[in-house]
Order: sequence, then C-alpha cells, then structure tokens
Amino acid sequence: DHGGRATPPAALHVTLAFLGAVEAGLLPLVEAAGATAAAGAAPFTVTFDEAGGPAGGAIAWLGCRAPASGLDALHRALQAELGNRALPVEQR
Repeated sequence: DHGGRATPPAALHVTLAFLGAVEAGLLPLVEAAGATAAAGAAPFTVTFDEAGGPAGGAIAWLGCRAPASGLDALHRALQAELGNRALPVEQR
C-alpha cells in the first residue's frame, strides 16, 4: 500500500542479539556462540502476528505478540554464549 518492495528472502532475519559493528577477527567467536546456542535448541514454530514501522514507512518489521518459548530459550542461550566469549551485546 505504501509503494515499498519486498526484501529478498536471503536478507530476511530474526534479531536475537544486536551486536552492532563487529571486527572481522571476532566473527569466529560470534559464529561459535551461535552454533553452541543453536545446538542446544529444540525445534519450535514462530508466528509473526504483528507488523509495524516508523512514520513514513521507510522500513517495516514483523514481530510476535507472544514469542514461542523455544525462541525465548534460544535468545537466552545466545546471550549467555556471547557473554561467555566477552562479546558486547547492545541492549535493544
């Protein structure tokens, strides 16, 4: 309705931890944190049932009113693994 365009599927993502700019040398630590957190996660289904965006419609987002318990557990595990590796996570 606002003249936007769809995001290519390869660019879609779910943000579980916002790291900001990460030095290339730290990427293996980030990847290891993600792999460890994901290895302990049970499969779950996420239902995106909320949409929004800033006034003017520059960027749209989808969210969950009631996130799946598995998503919450994965988020907590990832936060812990990033912390174990002393990687800074922005609180957003």
